[in-house]
Amino acid sequence: MNIESLADLEQLKKDVAVMIKAVKDLDKKSTRYQSLDFNSSTAQRSRALEALNLAASERNRAKDNLHATLVDLGLTPLLGAEHYEPREIQQAKGVSGFSSNLKYQPKRPKRLGAE
Repeated sequence: MNIESLADLEQLKKDVAVMIKAVKDLDKKSTRYQSLDFNSSTAQRSRALEALNLAASERNRAKDNLHATLVDLGLTPLLGAEHYEPREIQQAKGVSGFSSNLKYQPKRPKRLGAE
């Protein structure tokens, strides 16, 4: 374990709190989307799906940030180098079939450069 300072613990605490919030938000948005039926308007379904996709992206970002912090603290091993490479994410925009492509750079553990 490489916990050397209070700042390390504070970062871990922050990342865990963000992850918890992101998972709760994703669960809430998922429940909302699943509660819609065929009587719901296309606009309602579209907004709910877009919110669900955004919540899933935020959860994935929080997971990457938490993983990088855990690696830096020596609490989990590095993943393959490709996991830390920039990638393109396709984000759906409702039920219309439109989507946007976004570049995403996962947080890289500080240890990655040393190995």
